[in-house]
Amino acid sequence: MTNEEALEAIKSKDRNMRVRALRAVFADPKPEGVDVILAGLGDSKRRVKEVALKSSKPFLGDRRVAERIAAMVAETGYHRIRDQALFALGGGFPKVNEAGQMPEPAISALKSLAAVDKYRGAVLGRLVRMGLTPQVEALLKEYVRSGTKEEAVAATRALCGYRLVNWGKAKPADLAAAGAVHAGGVDYWIRRDSTVGAALEKAGTIPSTAGQSGWPWSRGRERSVDDAKG
Repeated sequence: MTNEEALEAIKSKDRNMRVRALRAVFADPKPEGVDVILAGLGDSKRRVKEVALKSSKPFLGDRRVAERIAAMVAETGYHRIRDQALFALGGGFPKVNEAGQMPEPAISALKSLAAVDKYRGAVLGRLVRMGLTPQVEALLKEYVRSGTKEEAVAATRALCGYRLVNWGKAKPADLAAAGAVHAGGVDYWIRRDSTVGAALEKAGTIPSTAGQSGWPWSRGRERSVDDAKG
């Protein structure tokens, strides 16, 4: 299906056709695909919304898409859509550990959500998984400055050369090579220059949010929280 065909298919009464349209523009992202994604995000069917969120990453540089997803976090009463919206905004789709450097509109949307107490932990859980940009660094430093002790510790670790990854069935030798520190469940802190084996990636799987119950720091000597405040 071409992007032009997707623009028509997203208007179909058939839910499956709308889903196909969303997948088509994700597979071949072009500027006109934004309208397909926006339509999917506003769809009345939960399944279509979910596919739109999972297909949104190539379009997060469009402020309309980022702001619509942020609005979904606050609007929806269904936790699965809310969680997936936060996950998508943080670059968690299509691969959980490959958020990379996110565009400014997405970071701005996350910043607005971080100002709401009930979303702070979840937003931090996304920030510590993505690549450092000036905007991400500024947000993490704000967590160090004004957050709880646990938030400041997690943000400091992310500022000091680590990122959080979802790594199931990790082998001890691989963990050692990545300089990994266990954060809870299948979440580990690894050095930013380390990678998680492709076979261990869980594409499209939302990992646990360590920030809800505390962010483990290192057992060894690391830079302190105060070090990152400068």
